[in-house]
Amino acid sequence: MVHTTIDVRPSVAQNQQWRLFMKTVSVRLVPGFQYQQEVKSSGHTFISDVTVANGGADGGPDPKDLVLGGLGSCIAMTVLMVAPRKKWDIQSISVKVSQSDEAVPGQTSRRFLLTEEIEVEGSLTQKELDEIKLTAQKCPVFKLLTEPKRTVTTVKLSPSATSTTTAVQTGPSASSNGAAGQSAPTASQKQTPTSNPPSPADSPRS
Repeated sequence: MVHTTIDVRPSVAQNQQWRLFMKTVSVRLVPGFQYQQEVKSSGHTFISDVTVANGGADGGPDPKDLVLGGLGSCIAMTVLMVAPRKKWDIQSISVKVSQSDEAVPGQTSRRFLLTEEIEVEGSLTQKELDEIKLTAQKCPVFKLLTEPKRTVTTVKLSPSATSTTTAVQTGPSASSNGAAGQSAPTASQKQTPTSNPPSPADSPRS
């Protein structure tokens, strides 16, 4: 039995496998909660939240936990999928992913540091352990985090907000006198100009 811990630093993976795939996850605020989100993906529903100290209800893992957990599980699954083809004797595998930061050499700024500790149980040589490390860097989530990507963000009103806006926009748009956005005055709003009272000089003399 061999127990091995591998420290994997993020690098840009060059392998083209797994490149063509598409995933969609929907997230919505849970009514009655400050931050708690309902996450739906592929028929599964789970909760993401933040701790009570951060204003949440601690009803589920926070977003960073989900990312780190997704990376760790993807690494383990990818290694297990490749193992039969490579004839690796893997009896068990566990992955611990940690996020911290470190100084950038020659700069005053800092950068995120992801550390992956992969522990495998089985009869494995050092060469096979090195191959497992390379395989871990080819998992889809690892590529999603480290490879160049383009992010497209759109913001739109929800249907309820859109209907409210539409109701306002479909009101009177112009008055009879051409003033945009004003309705024509009603009969009760119309005022008939009154003539000025006659001055004493204009009054008939007796």
